Amino acid sequence: YDIEKVSIYANGRNFISKVWDLIFSKVPTLYSRSQVKKICHMIKNSEATFLFLETSKMGYFAKVAKKYNKIVVTFLHNCEVVLYGSSRGRIFVPFIKKQEKLTVYHSDVLIYLNERDKSVFNRIYPDTKNIQSEVLPITFEDIVTKEKIVRLQNKKRSNRGLFFGSNFPPNYNGINWF
Repeated sequence: YDIEKVSIYANGRNFISKVWDLIFSKVPTLYSRSQVKKICHMIKNSEATFLFLETSKMGYFAKVAKKYNKIVVTFLHNCEVVLYGSSRGRIFVPFIKKQEKLTVYHSDVLIYLNERDKSVFNRIYPDTKNIQSEVLPITFEDIVTKEKIVRLQNKKRSNRGLFFGSNFPPNYNGINWF
């Protein structure tokens, strides 16, 4: 495949602009109205036969792609409704759910991070069961035993680590857990 790489960044988005876009944007909290227009123009005029979405928060773009007979492949690395509903972003849940619903119902292929995410999507959006889907085999069996945990807790730790990543809620919560 010949892949078109285009970057349109959603940086510089403050809280006020996110709230404004919740009310007026077709893709809330991600892109401004002018960026949405530019992306839709690119989808319409691109010679690409498929659109790959790396999040379920881009449902409007999936809908536009289907309008122009593009195949839509979506990578679902978590259920955003569940993620936002369990964090400080509860205010965004109705808007995120609308996008997520558009995404899954306009996708031709859904790629899940794991079986758990697939079952969550199937429960929240029952029609996803009828969409071609794949699960990436990236999780591993947990081989940590209680004995290993006790040994590590009793051992004096001298190692330190750094984490570089975004302030994505699971990253933040994971670091706080340690």
